[in-house]
Amino acid sequence: MKKNLSVIFLSIAFSVILWVSISLSNDYNTNLQLPIKFFNVPEGYVPASPSANKIIVKVRGKGWNLITAKIAAQNDYYVDAGNELKSKQVLDLRHFEAENTWLTSKFQILEITPNTISFSFEKIGYAKLKIAPNLQLDFKTGYGLATDVVVLPESTIVSGPIQKVSEMVEIPTQLLKINDLNEKTERIVELNNPSGLSCEVQTATIFLDVQRIVENSFDGINVRVFDIPSDRDVVLLPNQINISLRGGIDVLGKMEKDKIKATVYYRDVVLDTIGSVAPKLDIPVHTELVYIKPERLKYIIKKFNK
Repeated sequence: MKKNLSVIFLSIAFSVILWVSISLSNDYNTNLQLPIKFFNVPEGYVPASPSANKIIVKVRGKGWNLITAKIAAQNDYYVDAGNELKSKQVLDLRHFEAENTWLTSKFQILEITPNTISFSFEKIGYAKLKIAPNLQLDFKTGYGLATDVVVLPESTIVSGPIQKVSEMVEIPTQLLKINDLNEKTERIVELNNPSGLSCEVQTATIFLDVQRIVENSFDGINVRVFDIPSDRDVVLLPNQINISLRGGIDVLGKMEKDKIKATVYYRDVVLDTIGSVAPKLDIPVHTELVYIKPERLKYIIKKFNK
């Protein structure tokens, strides 16, 4: 019985393969979406403001070739820009079959949409722009970013029409979406190149310092008073505070309390109406204040006789 099933299965598989082979030997029509790539451009200039960046080419050819064209790496439709500076160029895209032998050697071109393209030449410009990560991050409960996101390289050289380049301030990456983050993570992501511009690099590496988020207490932090007049002194009661911070376990574990600054300004003391002031805190980035004790400090103003 098993032997018969194997024979039946092989017969069916052979029939399917034979049918597909015969079918793909026939001619079919299909549409190919192709980016336009200009060549023979005047030195120091680039095509700008083209009426279309991609075209639809309707072709006829063997099924095997059509499948190959569909799944192959991106192909371009080459257009000779003419190497002649004009205020505006209008070209018939049907006249460039000789420049696209990769296409015409296997297919018959039936239709090109649009069949013309207009563009102008503009001086080429360059700029060094920061790479900006485009992130959508979701962290596992109890975890988060402990330090700044690191992007390498930090920037890239961008070239293109000088007007368009001058309007750019940064180059974003493609969206990077990660769920349930609970450890340090490294990802390579492609840049989101604006149409008409070229980037020196095509990818960037993003480093995410994900750590368990914990709380840590820091006691005995001195509070300093600033901008005291020469004939005055301010005594704080008490002159130290205790605080708790929330942040990455590695960050808080290595943090010394001298990284935390607590201050009071004499002007705040003078303007106070309730007999106590709240110290201002300067805490490291990527940390969050949980509590401060005491929240307000009493004070005594002393005046010196000159």
